[in-house]
Amino acid sequence: MNSKKTTLKDEINNPSSGYLVPIAILVGGFLIIWGITKMLGGGAGYQKLVEDLHSKTFGNRWVAAYDLSKYIASEEIPKEDIPWLIDELSVVYQDSDDQRTRNFIVLALGALKDPLAFNFLNSSLSSDDKEIRYSSVVGLSRLEKIENVNISKLKEYLDSDDEGLKQVILLMSAKHKLLELKENIKSQLSSDNIITKYNSITSLVSMNEKVSEKYLENLFFKDLSGVDVAQHQSLKLNVLQAVQSQTELIGFLERVISSESNQEVKTKAKQALLRLK
Repeated sequence: MNSKKTTLKDEINNPSSGYLVPIAILVGGFLIIWGITKMLGGGAGYQKLVEDLHSKTFGNRWVAAYDLSKYIASEEIPKEDIPWLIDELSVVYQDSDDQRTRNFIVLALGALKDPLAFNFLNSSLSSDDKEIRYSSVVGLSRLEKIENVNISKLKEYLDSDDEGLKQVILLMSAKHKLLELKENIKSQLSSDNIITKYNSITSLVSMNEKVSEKYLENLFFKDLSGVDVAQHQSLKLNVLQAVQSQTELIGFLERVISSESNQEVKTKAKQALLRLK
């Protein structure tokens, strides 16, 4: 059993296996839950938490759902109990009218990283609630493989004005190579939002789609207006993570290696270059 605990910051920074989401996108309304942790004490077992979620008289079902999402993130759920847990949480989700409870159930099921959660997450992707849609995409991003995802909804969301949602869809597409979204992703290259623009580049590069080198020049060799140092670094790392077989980028990567001052970015550039040679 992996005893390493997953913090909220870990969950924020690593929703999709190697691609980084800037913290500012996700924290938003979740800051309030930090104060809940002390209320939870040592935490009940996951089966007791599921009982609390089923209880009609339990006052703060969303707190139990949040605690369960943390419990699952610590990888303490036995593999053989996962089908039962998914079924139980699906029932609670359908029976609950509270959007916070529903959202934390989605987060919990996404944290499982189990393919059995796909149907649930694919369904919750169509929710009317903004946070649930976002959490559904993050959960789908955490799965090793997805098939028959609701592409029409993803296209709809890429055409919306919800920049945070668009950004995680673009990173999910980078991981899962959702070629059906390629044209919708290309339209994001003209976005006024810097993070959306460069997440779209990451997604296209992951699909071996050629993008204008001017975008990469701006990202790696110029300051980006409105983006802090940590976000800028994350955007660079995402693009480098996405490079797979674009041999035309060899010269560019060599320039990055020779000029980059950040050691993590430099190392990631070296790794990308090795994949191309």
